[in-house]
Amino acid sequence: MSKAVIITNGTINDYSFIKDLIDENQDFIICADGGIKHALKAGIDPHAIIGDFDSAAPETLTLFKQKGIPIIRYPANKDKSDTELALDYAVENGYKELLLIGGFGDRMDHSLANIMLLISLSLKGFKVRAIDEKNDLQVCLDEVKITGKEGDYISLIPITSKVIGVTTHGLFYRLKNADLEFGSSLSLSNRLTAENGWVKIQDGVLLVIKARD
Repeated sequence: MSKAVIITNGTINDYSFIKDLIDENQDFIICADGGIKHALKAGIDPHAIIGDFDSAAPETLTLFKQKGIPIIRYPANKDKSDTELALDYAVENGYKELLLIGGFGDRMDHSLANIMLLISLSLKGFKVRAIDEKNDLQVCLDEVKITGKEGDYISLIPITSKVIGVTTHGLFYRLKNADLEFGSSLSLSNRLTAENGWVKIQDGVLLVIKARD
C-alpha cells in the first residue's frame, strides 16, 4: 500500500521539496485545517480536508470544496489537534506508512506534540516520517537509513531514559555499540560522510534528525 501524506499548517516558505515526496497518483493526501494553504501553493489537490477550520482561509476551503474534495469538520472544542485527527483518519483508512509535511513552526507546543504523535504511532508499528524544508525526522526503534548529501547535519536524540547499543555508519563521528542517555547533547550535529548513512540500536527510542540551517 502507498503512504498517507498529512499536510499541516506549519511553516513552509519553499515548496520545491514537496513534489519529490508525494506521488499524487498513489499517495493518500490529507490536509489538516490550515494545511490547505500549503497544498494550494504547491499545486496539490488533497483527497480529504480535516479540522475545525480556525486557521483555514474560507476562500481556499471553498475552492477545494468546489472540486468535490471531502471536508470533514470538527467542533472547535475538541479533544485532539487537527493533525492528530488527520493522522487518525489515515490510520482508519488502512495506511501503515505516514508522512507529515509542515509539522514544525513557530508554535513549540504544536511542534513537540506532533513529534510525540509520531513517536506514539511508531511504537504501534507504523512507519513514520516528518519533513519540512529544513528538517527530516525519523523514529528509530531498530534501524533507519539516512539519505542526503555529504556534510548534512545528523542529530540523534534519545527519547527513552537510555538508548542502548547505538551503532552508526556513514557519519563523521562514529558510534559502535554505544549507549546514549536522555538529555545528553553528545549526539547533536554529526555529519554525513556519504549520500547514505545508517543508525542501528538494540533498545530504546531514538529520534534521527537530518537538519540544515
